[in-house]
Amino acid sequence: MLQFTSIPTQFAALDAPLNYTLAGLTDGRVQLNIYTDEGRLLATKRLIGNGSCTVDLAPIVRRAAAFTPAVASTGFVASADRTLTMRVEAISGSERVTSAARTILFAWTSVTLPAICSTLPMSRLIAPEACDEVSFVAVDPRKITVTAESPTAIVSEEFTSPEQGLQCFRLVAADYPEAEQITLTVEGIGQLHYTVAPPNEGAVTLAWRSSAGSIEHYTFPIVEAIRLLVDKERACGAAGYSLTSVEVEERWQLHSAYETAQMMRALSELLYAEQVWRVTAAGYEAVDLLTEECEILRHGVMRKLSVVIRTNQKNSRLWS
Repeated sequence: MLQFTSIPTQFAALDAPLNYTLAGLTDGRVQLNIYTDEGRLLATKRLIGNGSCTVDLAPIVRRAAAFTPAVASTGFVASADRTLTMRVEAISGSERVTSAARTILFAWTSVTLPAICSTLPMSRLIAPEACDEVSFVAVDPRKITVTAESPTAIVSEEFTSPEQGLQCFRLVAADYPEAEQITLTVEGIGQLHYTVAPPNEGAVTLAWRSSAGSIEHYTFPIVEAIRLLVDKERACGAAGYSLTSVEVEERWQLHSAYETAQMMRALSELLYAEQVWRVTAAGYEAVDLLTEECEILRHGVMRKLSVVIRTNQKNSRLWS
């Protein structure tokens, strides 16, 4: 009898194979249909085996990962695009069997539930007009308490998640005017501490998809250089040279503050993050990060990260 003898655990991450093992193959051939929980066909695989076979579906799941940052006031936000809930249907001859649903985290590091999903330190800076996003995973809904401290008052606000699994919370510092310290307490899991500090004039905030399956934010205090690259194609006729096409590319070189090794390791993920955005008052703008090398640690010395970005749209510029 055709049957699944093993499937991934619930909330498995992508740092290990997502193996599905089938037993009871009678004709030596099997077709696997991978469906999302909504019934959309994600992929089809055909295998040949005798008696049993195992297939790793992690490469298929990785291709489905694409985050959309939320733009909202302080509170829980939708996190459906941060995970993939899927079922696998196996067809062999006249037999058909479907696996139980599994929710896979778009993370490259496994977590022990419940856990905050983040690569950045739990103590952070945030500008008065900036935002941050906190992701955590738990088998049940959790409460988040935001405590904002100003010189004259302490304000506390409680939010309850509407769902279980991976849950995302957005913190907008402007929702707590005059606050100098903000503490975000995730029920039964941990705390994040924010110091509210005005940024340098012209500072640039980047956000990126991290290995923890989260969207992280960091404000680069310095724009060291803005370079304009122009590529012209010309034709020469009887009247002389004339332009046939012009391509324009604007590049910004950003410098971080001097940071600890822990923060540098987190920031270094920018270099290989599959999605990076520049955060502006209008929202999130996708950018292409060109830097491919950085120095994370040197004995006894704090380091800073320098990166170069450009817009991911051809012939478009990063307007300030």
